[in-house]
Amino acid sequence: MTHTPGNGRAEQASRIAAKPWYRQLYVQVLVAIVIGIVPGWKWPDLATDMEPIGTTFITAMKMLIGPIVFLTIIGGIAGVADLKKVGRTGIKAR
Repeated sequence: MTHTPGNGRAEQASRIAAKPWYRQLYVQVLVAIVIGIVPGWKWPDLATDMEPIGTTFITAMKMLIGPIVFLTIIGGIAGVADLKKVGRTGIKAR
């Protein structure tokens, strides 16, 4: 096995591009939307009975938003210790 410099990124890019269609996030989201629409269309009573599950999920997400934002900010502040990283981030943000 020989290793040529600079070829690693090309291999990584080809592996990323070679993902099967069902592993793509947008495909999974579209399938989930269809799966959510079908019970409401075909069996509206079942969908109405499942309302507490959806309400519980939304409540849990609302509870998690605060800690996620807080930890993201703390992680960003902790990352400021590396000045090179800050500079690269500033250049990318421009």
